[in-house]
Amino acid sequence: NLLGLTIAFAAFMLIMMQVDYDYNHNKHIKGAESIFRLEMILGDEGAQAILSRPLATAFLNPPLT
Repeated sequence: NLLGLTIAFAAFMLIMMQVDYDYNHNKHIKGAESIFRLEMILGDEGAQAILSRPLATAFLNPPLT
C-alpha cells in the first residue's frame, strides 16, 4: 500500500508541476497576454509551430497588392 501511495503522490506532483508551468509561463513578461503561437497545418501530418522569423513577419505584414 505504501508503494502505491508513493507512486500516486509522485504522479500527482508531476502533473501539478506541469499544470503550474503551463499556466504561469511568461507571466513575468510585459504584454504576455498578447503572445501568440503561429502554426501551419500541413495536410494530414498535423500542425507545425516552428517558423522562421521572415515567414512569421511576412504572415503578420502581408504585401499590399
